Amino acid sequence: MITDRVARTFEIEIPGHEGLRLMGITPRKRPPRESVMRCYREELAEAHRIIEPRAVYATCPGGLPGSQAIPARAPHALAVCTIGKQLEKRTRWLIDQGDSARAMILDAIGSAAVEEVADRVNGELCDRYVAEGQLPGLRSSPGYGKWLVSEQPLIFDLLQPAETGVALNASHVMTPTKSISFALPLQGGDLVRGPRGRCARCGMKSCAYRVIPRGERSGESG
Repeated sequence: MITDRVARTFEIEIPGHEGLRLMGITPRKRPPRESVMRCYREELAEAHRIIEPRAVYATCPGGLPGSQAIPARAPHALAVCTIGKQLEKRTRWLIDQGDSARAMILDAIGSAAVEEVADRVNGELCDRYVAEGQLPGLRSSPGYGKWLVSEQPLIFDLLQPAETGVALNASHVMTPTKSISFALPLQGGDLVRGPRGRCARCGMKSCAYRVIPRGERSGESG
C-alpha cells in the first residue's frame, strides 16, 4: 500500500517572525512593547530547547484508499509531523501559574515550529519527486477545506506513525496538538519553487495568514 517509508528526527530553526505574525504582530508596522518582546525572546529560546521535531512519511502509489477527498489511484505522499509534547506541557504549566499571556506567546511559537517541520518535509518531498520526474501539487490536511477530519485514521492506518509519538483521540484529532498530517499529490503541480515557502505555492484566495500578497508569485496574475 505504501513504499519508501521514512521515520526521522529534525533539527529546525523556528522562524522568529512567524510566531509574532500568528499573534497579529507586525514589528515593522507597529512594534510591540519591550516587555512583550522580552517574553517572546525568552519563550522562543525555551521552545528551541524543548521541541522534538519528528516526522514519518511515505509514498502511496494508489492514492488514499477509502478517502472521499483524495482522488482514487492518484499517487500521493503522506506525512505526519510533530514537535512533540513538551511545548504543550509548558504551555499548560504557564496557564496553571496564571501567566496566560506567556502561554499564548509560547502557543504561537509552537504553531510556527510545527509548520516549519511540515514545510521542511514538504520541501524535501517536492525536491525528491521532481528529481524523479513528478510534478507535486499543493499539500492538504484532514480537517481543512472539504477534507473531513474523520478521514484522519486513513493516514494513520497506512503510516503507523508510532515513532513520532502522535496518536488520534476519539474525535480523530491528533495529540500532541502541535502536529500536522498531510497528503501531497505527486501529479498535476507546477515547478514553482523558491525561498518564500508555502504561500508561494498556495492557491487559497482568502487567507488571513498569508505572508506574501497574491500576485507576487512568478507569472501569477490573480
